[in-house]
Amino acid sequence: MKKIRFTLFSFLLLLAISVGAQQVPKVVGTIATSSQVNRFGPDGSNYYGFQSYWRGLNINASGSQFGNLVLKMRVYIDNLDNPGDISFIQDAGFAMIELANDQTPVDTYVQWGIKGLNLQNGWTDLYLPLSTGDKKANFDLSKPLNWFRFAFAHIPGEPDALQIRLKDIQLIDPTILVDPPVVAVIDTTYLVGNVPYTMDSPLANGVTFANGKGFTETPIDASAHDKKQVYLMFDANITEQNPGDIFVLSRVSGQIELTSSGHSDVNEMTWGIGSVDWKAGQHTYLVPFSTGGKTGGDMDLSNINFIRFYAVNVPTDYTGRIQMAVSNVKIVDLTNRTKLPTLFSDKMMFQQNKPISVWGTATVGKEITVDWYKNDVKIDTKVAIVPASGQWKVTFDAQTGSYDKYRIEVLEGENLIQSVNDILIGEVWLSSGQSNMALNVAGTIDGQTLMANANNDNIRFFLEPTATTAPWTPNTDIQGAYWGSANDGMQLGKVSAVAYSMAAKLQEELNIPVGILNTAVGSSVIEAWLPAVDIQTDASLVLDMKRLGLYFDQEFYPDGTNQMSSYYNLKINPLMGYNIKGTIWYQGESNSQRPQLYARELNLLKKSYERIFGFTNNDMPFIFCHVCPWVQTLENPQYLAP
Repeated sequence: MKKIRFTLFSFLLLLAISVGAQQVPKVVGTIATSSQVNRFGPDGSNYYGFQSYWRGLNINASGSQFGNLVLKMRVYIDNLDNPGDISFIQDAGFAMIELANDQTPVDTYVQWGIKGLNLQNGWTDLYLPLSTGDKKANFDLSKPLNWFRFAFAHIPGEPDALQIRLKDIQLIDPTILVDPPVVAVIDTTYLVGNVPYTMDSPLANGVTFANGKGFTETPIDASAHDKKQVYLMFDANITEQNPGDIFVLSRVSGQIELTSSGHSDVNEMTWGIGSVDWKAGQHTYLVPFSTGGKTGGDMDLSNINFIRFYAVNVPTDYTGRIQMAVSNVKIVDLTNRTKLPTLFSDKMMFQQNKPISVWGTATVGKEITVDWYKNDVKIDTKVAIVPASGQWKVTFDAQTGSYDKYRIEVLEGENLIQSVNDILIGEVWLSSGQSNMALNVAGTIDGQTLMANANNDNIRFFLEPTATTAPWTPNTDIQGAYWGSANDGMQLGKVSAVAYSMAAKLQEELNIPVGILNTAVGSSVIEAWLPAVDIQTDASLVLDMKRLGLYFDQEFYPDGTNQMSSYYNLKINPLMGYNIKGTIWYQGESNSQRPQLYARELNLLKKSYERIFGFTNNDMPFIFCHVCPWVQTLENPQYLAP
């Protein structure tokens, strides 16, 4: 492994180790933990390139001197066509690393030419003192650093198949020594902190609200808690002028925001106002941190100090009015209160004529009893002793679809830990894909009418939020997911319009309840829905994905989502063990630039989901659809872009 060193800073780093003992240089800001450098091109001049970039970093480096700062990263290059050949670097007309206050204007940049950095095949460690870069006139450490780019451009002709990766991109100050991060014991205390916030505001045509409040003197520290188990919790009392007025919350622009900057839009965690399962009247709401987006950099979990609710852009055709009162706001940790996965919640459905499994986690050695009721009459009981894995499971006999109501009660010893009520048995379909499947009922021409007339409690749907970061290891639960019903207009508005249309037709034709697992994500690629364990069984596909920069493994898995296995890990794997009737799939446009892989990937998706949902002999019903095809390329007209 080749290391690029600059004498002064090598000395400082060695001094930090020898004098500071276990202390380490201060990390002023982290740009990324891992990132794939993506290929682009050709452009009109037949130029290609590779780049990764970040906006809105909001790194505060004002506490350091310019001459003391170092940009640190690891760079990996592998030529799959001609191993060891990285001559493309010298062929590139533009090869630059950029750190700046903002993307524009360019006079706020510090730049390093990559050609002079002696990058090697494989991993190279880079230590780039800011003083060695080309500092532009208006680069200013008193202002946030918001832009970073690693780029090769103007490469003439199509380059070889290259894997270019970045890891541990950080801005450090080796003159400031700090204690290394400590792996702390996870705090599972229920109440993380009370948020001193209330609001009581109307929403109507021409009347909007944007109510924010800072609490910088009493910030909340959630840094010791598992983010997957942390929720924003609040009470909201929503009154309607007329029934159905609440549906406006699915049409407005707006957010719920928490920040660590003392104001909005910087170091902010956000949730769309329409993503909440709003109901008329007084209710308590839980919004998971794991699904929060971000604006202006990551929120510092150790210093949460501002909250805002806002809703604007009320449609001009809206004639109603609501009043929203928010109170009793707090941040809570549900580690010790979540016993079953969110799949097992009120209004859920099970697939008819197939075994019914229920599972969860508990302390090793505990006795778990699950009672199964039909129309309030206990019809069966199963007992499990929690094994060493901490994961228990019981299975009941199959039931025929009907309008009977079922209930599950789960006990640990003699203590009832959870009751799942209002369960139906019928046909359950998994719906997945990208935006055409993700388009919800509220977003259609007839959406408001369908929501206003929602009255069919025999159509249910499991509504899955989408987390902003995917782990390499598949999740076993989906925080914030819940079962909705087609007799609730707000819930109906959130389900896939395509899936709901199918469910409504099936329910009418079969005369039994129908359920939908609502998983689709707009713009998603098929690779994101494939399990890594199944991709790895196809060596040819692995190689082809590597050539296109699509394959990752546990050693290198980029931050973010919409990449190999990400949505499978977040949204499908937690359903393993649950029986379904089949899958409906509406996706392909995001893969139209690489159609040569699609047939194999679609076939693998079907086989994978058959394994996951317990089908054998290639017998899972699989209905797929694409947008109308067109010839994507004259060079290979046999490939029709979906």
